[in-house]
Amino acid sequence: MSEPDAQRCDAGPLGSSSVEPSARQAVNEMLDAGLLDAVLGKVDQEGLALPGQGGFLPELVKAVLERGLTTELSDHLGYEKGDPAGRGSPNARNGTSDKTLATEAGEVDLRVPRDRAGSFEPRLVPKGSRRAGGWMR
Repeated sequence: MSEPDAQRCDAGPLGSSSVEPSARQAVNEMLDAGLLDAVLGKVDQEGLALPGQGGFLPELVKAVLERGLTTELSDHLGYEKGDPAGRGSPNARNGTSDKTLATEAGEVDLRVPRDRAGSFEPRLVPKGSRRAGGWMR
């Protein structure tokens, strides 16, 4: 068995199947590409913090949430950012609002996209929420 195969994630904790196949596949792709090894190397060599303010985990959560929110807004508007199909649309992107969200990984400062009509209701991080919902469990 090669070293990357030995490190692959084939099951959840204690052999449970609580990890969804698509999540498992994503983790395995990161392992195969050496991305997790590179991050953990920075933890050892450069003192990169994993949890807490400014740590890797909150920054990763921030990147995932902001990418998801941007995708949600594109779905809501019906076109991607910069797409000529959006020209002349009755609704458009209108910058972002800052929001601090408490997560299990630490506090995350998000830039939540908004639309001109104010009709965008994000599902990933609902308006008014200050704590991450059940999706973090």
